Amino acid sequence: MSDLRAALESLDARVASAERRAKEVRLAARSPEDAGRDLLAPLTDYHRGITYRKRSPDRAAEARLVSELLAEVQRDGVSLVPVDPTVAAKGVRVLDRREQLEVAKAEAAACEVRQERDKFAAEHAAELHAETDAEEFARIREAWESGDASRLRSELQGAVAG
Repeated sequence: MSDLRAALESLDARVASAERRAKEVRLAARSPEDAGRDLLAPLTDYHRGITYRKRSPDRAAEARLVSELLAEVQRDGVSLVPVDPTVAAKGVRVLDRREQLEVAKAEAAACEVRQERDKFAAEHAAELHAETDAEEFARIREAWESGDASRLRSELQGAVAG
């Protein structure tokens, strides 16, 4: 195998690895709404308990839960987005876009490696094509010299099909 072919195969392997990584990250990522819902869970559970009379209102507990939520929002860079920007009383949604940013980074990395591979293949297309032709010709010559008609037929059919 030539150095060019080895370099191209190495780039192909890097592309496959980067694409696998991007797919894994994409499949593992939750929607921004789901991730935000997880952040709100303690406060939601508190209010659900009050609504269904499983607990009594406790201003100190509520203040602590709100404080913890806001601390997480600040620390983690989570977004508070108005449900309806024209009616403030409709409240806000908590969106955690961190996982979506990881997906975007992984996809950008895969794209970058793919572009590197494609550029390399384009720059060396003539040389790679000449190598492929030379290898094919060598296989056909070997089949001819072997005197095996079925092998020669197979090589010629492969050359015509390929």
